[in-house]
This record gives sequence, C-alpha cells and structure tokens, in this order.
Amino acid sequence: KESFDVENDDDFEQVLCWVQDEIQHGKMIHLWASIPYTWSPWQKMALHRYDGYDDKLQEKRRRSLDLVSKFHELARLVSLSRGGSSSFEWSIRIQEGWGEPEVQHCMSSWGMKAVQFDGCAFDLFVDGKKP
Repeated sequence: KESFDVENDDDFEQVLCWVQDEIQHGKMIHLWASIPYTWSPWQKMALHRYDGYDDKLQEKRRRSLDLVSKFHELARLVSLSRGGSSSFEWSIRIQEGWGEPEVQHCMSSWGMKAVQFDGCAFDLFVDGKKP
C-alpha cells in the first residue's frame, strides 16, 4: 500500500497521474474521501473562548475546501472510468459549510446527494472494538 498527502501539490499530481494510468488500463475506480469538516459547534464555541482562534479556524476551513476542490478534480477523472463512482464523507448534521461554492459545485457537477449516515447504527467494529 502507498499513501499520499493530497494537500501536498506534488503528491496530488502523483495521484492524478496514477488515476489517469489506471483509467487508461481499463480499470474501474471508486473514489471515496473523508474530508475534515470544520464548521462544528465545538469550533464555534472555541471562537468565543480562545483569542486568535478565528485565524486558525479560517485556515482549517480553507484547507478543507481545498480538499473538496481536489476531490472534485479527481472525481472528474474517475467519471471517465468505466462504471466508476465518487463519494465523500462530511458531516450532514450541521448544514453550515454545505453552502460553500466549492461544495455546491462538486455536488452539482456529479449529481451527488447528501445523505445522513450513522456508522454506529451498522454495529461497526475496528480491530474487534467499537470506535
């Protein structure tokens, strides 16, 4: 297994090349991402509690939206693969953040729909334990 830090532009370019190569070899690709969600009530609370947190939060949000944009770019490639699909995990319980232009563009471009999913409801276990 290999891992890439897609926040790093060189690593992201490598992932783009890998996906293109897989598509050219007729592979079906299912793209899934877990993107940090930075609009939680805890972060709002921290804004009121900690001086200077606003700048830190804005940077976290910028990075999260950059990842949404990179996911969108990868999803464009995946759409070229035979039967490929794209989906990402992001909090739906809190609506803030979903209205951001990058998110709306990604969702509408690929006909994505937001759904609420609760992993605990599926009796999920990791290494024999509930997370």
